[in-house]
Amino acid sequence: MITEALNQISSPVPPDMDFIAFFESIWNSEAMQTVAMYGYFQLACVLEAMKLEKGFWEVLDETGISVVPTDTVQKYDGEISSEHAQDVIDLCIANLWNAGVVFEDFKIELELVDNPEVQCVRIGE
Repeated sequence: MITEALNQISSPVPPDMDFIAFFESIWNSEAMQTVAMYGYFQLACVLEAMKLEKGFWEVLDETGISVVPTDTVQKYDGEISSEHAQDVIDLCIANLWNAGVVFEDFKIELELVDNPEVQCVRIGE
């Protein structure tokens, strides 16, 4: 799915430049602040990570997050749509919790807006 999505987007990376070098060169610049550029960057990063073929538990361990690997990870089998995005987030949190990744007492809630330029995170009440 990611490869198909990236194939639909014009690559901003010059043909003579490495993906990582390009994004390092524009990081924190106005060029990086567009939805199209940041979207391409995020999808390309996911694809690069998948190419490494590392397991989820291995990646968490490498980042210093202590977990108890479990075979009880539940896969999301619901509808893929914006209306069900909160369901996906909730399932991810439950899977992490079951593996011993304990979060402080908070809830991640998703609020969808019609403006793709709006991206924010705020700590709720």
